[in-house]
Amino acid sequence: KVTIEITKSYTENDIKLVMEAFNEAKKEVINKNLSTEDQLKAIHDYIIDNSIYDSNRTDNNVIEYKSDIAYGPLIEGYGICGGYSDAFALFLEDLGIKNYKVSSDYHVWNAINLYDNWYHIDLTWDDPVTNTGEQIIEEKFFKVTTNELLSLEKEQHNFNQNVYQELKSN
Repeated sequence: KVTIEITKSYTENDIKLVMEAFNEAKKEVINKNLSTEDQLKAIHDYIIDNSIYDSNRTDNNVIEYKSDIAYGPLIEGYGICGGYSDAFALFLEDLGIKNYKVSSDYHVWNAINLYDNWYHIDLTWDDPVTNTGEQIIEEKFFKVTTNELLSLEKEQHNFNQNVYQELKSN
């Protein structure tokens, strides 16, 4: 006998609130006059500007926020990799950009198909935690190939390339 227990990440109310926050953010961020790449950069920066990496959750296992889902970055202003990638995926889907979330044993980020090529975008690693508390946006992990990604950081981005065939390195 097998028993399966399903635990939902989002309540119905969470979904309603996330979609309201997403639609408000979309009005502020999306500009159809910009190129697709510039729109992606604007979304990337918006999520990072409006979120703080939830170090208390990752370092101390203190869960104060829903930082592992889009609710955290879009509503509470705190995110970890799951929250950043979920929030970004909402915008990607809305723009009609083929995408999925890539996961390794320790981390999750987004992969996008742009101009018939696959790229990685990792908002978590582009929102570094500083010892001064200063908010910084980086672009090191914005639209990089698999070879570029693995040259920047191999431990947490060591994903199974047999599962993610589109992202196989050369």
